[in-house]
Amino acid sequence: MKKLLLLLLVLLLSMSFMLVGCDEGEVPDDSNPDENTNPDEDSNPDEDSTPDGDSTPGGEDETPVEASFAFGDITMRVGESIPLITVLKDGNANRTLTYTAGGSQVSVSGGKLTAKAVTSGVTVSVSTTGFSASFTVKVLAAASTTPEAPNYGQMTITHPKKIYTNYSGGEVVASFSNPDYATGVVYSSDTDGVYVQNGKVTARGVFHRDTVATITAKSEYHTATFKVTVSTYTSRSAETKVGYYEREKIKPENQGGIIFVGDSYFDGYLGDDGKPPFWKEFATDFAGVNAHLFGLSGSEIADLEMVSERVVYPMKPTEIVVHIGFNDVHGLNQTLSDSEAFAKVDAIASRIQALLNEYKEKLPDVHVYYLGVEGKRSASSTQQGTASAHYNSTFKYAPRLSDKMKAFANGKDWCTFIDTGALTYNSGRTDIVTTYYGDNSHLSVAGYQQLTKLLNNERAKRPVVPVVNDFSIANSSTSIQNTAHYIKYMGSNLTTDYVLEGEISVTDFTKNNSHIQLRFSQNWRFLLWDSNSDGTAGVGWTENGTNTNELNSGVSKNYKLADKPKIKFTVAVTNNDAYLYLDGTLVKKFSNVSSSTLEYFNIGAQNVGISVKNITLTVKKYSATDYSAKLSSLGITY
Repeated sequence: MKKLLLLLLVLLLSMSFMLVGCDEGEVPDDSNPDENTNPDEDSNPDEDSTPDGDSTPGGEDETPVEASFAFGDITMRVGESIPLITVLKDGNANRTLTYTAGGSQVSVSGGKLTAKAVTSGVTVSVSTTGFSASFTVKVLAAASTTPEAPNYGQMTITHPKKIYTNYSGGEVVASFSNPDYATGVVYSSDTDGVYVQNGKVTARGVFHRDTVATITAKSEYHTATFKVTVSTYTSRSAETKVGYYEREKIKPENQGGIIFVGDSYFDGYLGDDGKPPFWKEFATDFAGVNAHLFGLSGSEIADLEMVSERVVYPMKPTEIVVHIGFNDVHGLNQTLSDSEAFAKVDAIASRIQALLNEYKEKLPDVHVYYLGVEGKRSASSTQQGTASAHYNSTFKYAPRLSDKMKAFANGKDWCTFIDTGALTYNSGRTDIVTTYYGDNSHLSVAGYQQLTKLLNNERAKRPVVPVVNDFSIANSSTSIQNTAHYIKYMGSNLTTDYVLEGEISVTDFTKNNSHIQLRFSQNWRFLLWDSNSDGTAGVGWTENGTNTNELNSGVSKNYKLADKPKIKFTVAVTNNDAYLYLDGTLVKKFSNVSSSTLEYFNIGAQNVGISVKNITLTVKKYSATDYSAKLSSLGITY
C-alpha cells in the first residue's frame, strides 16, 4: 500500500474511527456504506472488519478513542494515477470521504487521484460529516519514454598546420574521448592533390600559391574537420641535406637529446674533414652529450617550417636550440623605410613564434632556446645609408627581431632567450665588435665556445625533472643489442652518479636462453637469465667481459617466467661502484668502476617480452641532495 500510505496519514486524536483500506492496487467498493462485513463471512455487528478480511491499520482490533484525521502532501508525475481511501469507519457507521481538487492539474474520479498537468502545488480537499482536511499535490512532467542518447564522446584530430607538396607530409591522428565509440576514420579533402593516406596528410602536384585545404574526418559516430596549408618548396640544396639527416642522424638511439636547428650556424652536413662547415668543434664542445646539428645553410623561417616535420619531431628532443631569422632580416632591402622594414621584421618574428609554439604543442616536455640575431661584421657605425654594407639590417632589423623574441620568451618556463647576438655588438648595439667573428656572418671557434658557455649556463638554471617514459620490448629472438632501449638524461648518456628505479613485468617468453639485461657497456651488465632454458630466470652478470649465469652466481633470487612476474629494480651507480637491487634486496655489486667502464645504460631482452614502467631517475649533477638521500636509503656510503 505504498501510494496509499503516502496519501493518507490518519492520526487518532479526538474521534473514534477505523480506516477502511484496500490491498495495494485495489480500490475498496463504497457502493454500500452500511455493509461492513466480508461477504464470505458471517455478519457480526460486534466485530470491526474490512473488505477481504484485512485488519485495521493497527493489525488488530482497537478500542475506539477520540480522534481527527490529516493527510500528507504527495508528488506525482503527469499521467500517473493512485488509489484513494474512500471510507472511514466510525464505530459501527461508515463515513464516506469526499475529495475536491482545487485546480485542473489533478482530478478525482472512480476512487483514484490522477495527475493531469505540471504544477508546483495544487490543493485537494477531503471532507466527511463534521470533519475536513486537505493536502497538496505537486505534479512533475511525465517521465520520458525516449531512450537516452548514447554518450559518443568527442573525436579530436591532431594534424600538421602546414605541409609541402611532394614531401612526406605530416602525421594525422584521431583520438576519441569515449573509447567505446572509437571506430575507423575515413578522410576526404576539398582540394585536388591533397589527401590522407597511411596516417599522413600529403600533397602532390604544383601549387602556385599557398592553398588552404579542408579535410573532413568521418567515423561511424563522429565527424570533424581541420585545415592544412599547402606550400611548394623548391630548395634542392636543402633537400639534399634533409635527406642526409634522415639517413644518418634520425635513429632511435639519437632520440630524446638536444638538437640544434635553423640556418648555417648549425649546419650539420659533414665536410671532407669530418666536421661541420662552421661549428668545427661541435663534437668537442658537446662531448658525451646526445646532441645533433640539423641546420640548413641559407635557411629562412620558411625553410625551418618545412624541415621541422621531417627532422625535429621524429627526433623527439627534450631540448631544441633555434638559430633562425638571420637570413630573413639581413636579406631585407636595406633601402626600405623604417616603417616598411619593421613591419616585415615583426611578421618574421610572428612566424618564428608560431613555430616555437608548435614545438611546445607537439613536444610537451621540450625546452626551447632561441638565440638572438647577430650583425654583419662588414657593417659599422660609419656606414649609415650604405645599402650594401647591411647597416640597417645590422643596427635596426636584427636588434628589433632579437627584442621581439626576448619579449616572447619572457615569462615562459619552456622557452629561453639567449642573446648570442651580443657577442657581435658593443654594449649599446651601436657598433660591431669583431672579436668572435670567423667570417662576415659566422662565429669563430672561440665564438662558438662562448655560445656553448651561454647555452650551458641557461641549461643549468632549469629546474630539471627527469622524465623517463614507459616502454615495452616484444618477445623476439633478435639480438639483444637490437632490442636495447637506451635511457638518457638531458641528452646525455648515463655513466656514473645516478639512481634508476622502475618495474619490469614479463609479458611473454620462449624457453631458449631467455634473458633480460641492464647494460653499462659491452663488457659490463646485470642479467636476469634463464641459461638452462627451464623457464626459471635468476641473477647473472657480465663483469669485465666474463659471463656468470644464474646457476653459478650463488644468488637465490629466482623468477618463474610463466608466472609473468613483476620485478621492482633499482640500479644505483656512484663514481666507483654499481649496485643492483631486485625487490628491495641487493643482489650484485660491481666494484671500482668508472665512467670509462660504464659508457651508457640500456635495458634489453631476448626471447622474453617485457614492459618497463614507473621509471624514476635521480642524477647527482642536477639534484645532489635527492641523489644523496637515495643512496642513504639504500645504505650506500660513497
